[in-house]
Amino acid sequence: LAYWMCKVCNQWRHPTNFHCPLCNTCVNKGGVGHVHCSHCNKCVKKTYSHCFNCGKCHPAEPCQGKRSKTCDICQQPDHTRCACPQFRKLVLSAIAGFPVKSSGP
Repeated sequence: LAYWMCKVCNQWRHPTNFHCPLCNTCVNKGGVGHVHCSHCNKCVKKTYSHCFNCGKCHPAEPCQGKRSKTCDICQQPDHTRCACPQFRKLVLSAIAGFPVKSSGP
């Protein structure tokens, strides 16, 4: 087994790994059979395809995940839990140890 030095990453790599100029990194876990996905902006297995339902690359089997644009905290559209103002209040009150006043019924 002859390892090679990637001059861009400055790392020793396995013979099956390669440097992807689009990712600007070396593909790990056996680079043979990997292609660059321009949607995910990373290299994935050739047997994977980009799923527009969940936004990830995976085998061609039916996708189990769905990308939701509805917040699972307040059920409002156009933001997720991370950007939810109610979730932020809950987190801050839990850190401070104060109860949160309910704004709903």
